[in-house]
Amino acid sequence: MATKLEAFINDLRLQCETNDTTKYVSIVLFCEKETTLKLFFQYIDGIDTNSEPKLAVLSPTLSPVGYYTKEITTEDGWQVILNITCIPPPWKSSSIDLLPSILKSDPEKSSKRFVLLLDWINEDQSYWLEDIEGLFVQLKQVSPETKAAGSVMMLHSDYCKHLENTHTKWSSTAIDFMHQSLRTLALHLKISLYSDLKNSVLAAKSAVGVPLSTEEQKSLIDMVNLENVNVTYGSDSLNKIAMIDENFPLSVYKDNLSTLKHDFSDVIPEIKPRNMGSCAITEPIKPLPDLQSLIPDVQGQLSHLYELQRKNSSLKRVTNQPAVVQDIGQDNTMALNDIASDNNHLQHVPDDDSALDSLVHGIVQRHQIS
Repeated sequence: MATKLEAFINDLRLQCETNDTTKYVSIVLFCEKETTLKLFFQYIDGIDTNSEPKLAVLSPTLSPVGYYTKEITTEDGWQVILNITCIPPPWKSSSIDLLPSILKSDPEKSSKRFVLLLDWINEDQSYWLEDIEGLFVQLKQVSPETKAAGSVMMLHSDYCKHLENTHTKWSSTAIDFMHQSLRTLALHLKISLYSDLKNSVLAAKSAVGVPLSTEEQKSLIDMVNLENVNVTYGSDSLNKIAMIDENFPLSVYKDNLSTLKHDFSDVIPEIKPRNMGSCAITEPIKPLPDLQSLIPDVQGQLSHLYELQRKNSSLKRVTNQPAVVQDIGQDNTMALNDIASDNNHLQHVPDDDSALDSLVHGIVQRHQIS
């Protein structure tokens, strides 16, 4: 993952190249549930309340891939174009295999962000350490050349206080252990860690790479309580993590994540065993189609319209001569019924040549055919 200094230098270089304050960010969001994604979109909308479209009013899509674009204007005058790709995490599907194709289609000058959304209410926290490490290790394997800043953001983070107050297994000791474990892992993976209780919009803004002012950066950072934790990469240290609980064996865990993950699974209550067989998609994900194959067969559409118009004209000539219709045999009646059936199914076909020409012209203009 890119360091904070590398990300800053890259942003500065891009700004000098474009000679303006426009910033392009390509974000890949990983989350389990569309309700989680919808809540995160509310926070993104809050960065610039005047910007359109409102992501929160759209139907969020995760399977296999959802794609959204949003333009944001910050108070400092930055124009930020967010290209957001949403896919399920690796423990839910194999959509991550599409990542190289997704990143290849992003604007060349855009900075990259990988963001994992976790939900305190809708997910099993006992798997979080394993999931976080697994995702960011796999990202390096799938796309080793990509320099991207990584983040984890916990949504509904105030729910951890509810668990601490109402569940015997969620003691204050367990909460502190989880707090220190998450920050130790984030420090090891060189990623940022956010929550949404205190500064949801600022946390989302930082996670997706929208520039923060100096005052916003000071307001965002919080290292005291798990429900409020917001730690950007480069601002944390082992000494700061040790201040939460001095009994946390940092000297053991900092170089031994296997032991940390094992102890984490023992301390953090498991809600329900994960059935990997039922949640993982075993079918291979088809590669993204060639864009040329997505272009409509306009010539075929035009030929079909002319054929329908010919049938429509024949039908009008026949229906305007009732005496002739009465003399038509049963075979011709069946043929007439076929023509009428075609006409009924496409009543929007114009009745006159000028209207048809107008429709054809509209199709040609829409697809820019010369």
